[in-house]
Amino acid sequence: MDVIKTEEEIKENLAQFENYLCDGSEEEQEFAYGLIRRGSCFIAYKINGELRFSSSRYTGYLNNSLSVSINPEKGMQN
Repeated sequence: MDVIKTEEEIKENLAQFENYLCDGSEEEQEFAYGLIRRGSCFIAYKINGELRFSSSRYTGYLNNSLSVSINPEKGMQN
């Protein structure tokens, strides 16, 4: 999997992570909370003035998602 290189790529991953936390299915929410519980390095971000945290391991990879995290070969570039 490729790592992110721009601020915009970080924002895209954080938006997806936030979607999992707030609007995701039960599986997506559990996935996001699990990343937080098991994490040791985090990216802090604000949503409507509220400080939140995302796993740097999730946020640091390009176009990351639940399906890519479960099946990393989906996110690999040829």
